[in-house]
Amino acid sequence: MDTADLREAAPGGPPRSRVTWIFAAGPDAAMPAWPWLPQPDVVIAADGGLAHALRLGQVPAVALGDFDSIDPATLAEFQARHPECEVRHYVHEIKVETDAELGVVAAAEQGATEVVLTGVLGGRWDHSLANLLLLTHPLLGRIPARLVSADTEVFLLRGRAALQVWGRPGDTVSVLPLDTVEGVTLSGLQYPLLEETLYTGFGRGVSNVLAHPPASISIRNGLAWVVVIHPTE
Repeated sequence: MDTADLREAAPGGPPRSRVTWIFAAGPDAAMPAWPWLPQPDVVIAADGGLAHALRLGQVPAVALGDFDSIDPATLAEFQARHPECEVRHYVHEIKVETDAELGVVAAAEQGATEVVLTGVLGGRWDHSLANLLLLTHPLLGRIPARLVSADTEVFLLRGRAALQVWGRPGDTVSVLPLDTVEGVTLSGLQYPLLEETLYTGFGRGVSNVLAHPPASISIRNGLAWVVVIHPTE
């Protein structure tokens, strides 16, 4: 069965939802029990993310990477227990993508209709920043995506775009412009905006507060991260 067959619910019908979770090797890997967070139809493990996925009770359909951050015994045991799962081994010296990026490519190949990445924040700053910028990858321009940790979600708005923000009243919501962002409109937040412009390097979009979920965030043009922090009990 090919990807098109997997995505189609019935001949001529709408594409089936295929929420794909990508587990990377960062220390923050989590699957929070937020009611609005979609559960996985497909799981992909990027290198050491395999250990996180298995710890959280998820069996990846695909494990990939150069496997420099996974215990070889863990990988061998996984392959022995799950021969049906695909393992893609990349050579460290010649690959140019990060393991998380390879996971995004694999998710697109699997027909993902939404992508959730976890284990991508915390630890090394260079990896965390690269993973935040991964949201700008062209493949994720057509597939909704978010980064998730135990208490945080990160989204990207680009061009003319809108987002509903779910959570509990009092959660922190920040809009961080990566360039000049025009037509910023915020509703359902403690500090609303209407057709405002946010500029890179200025803190105006930081530390808003969710007042009436779901809040609505829209922009007319530009590129901005939306960071939502859900304090743990």
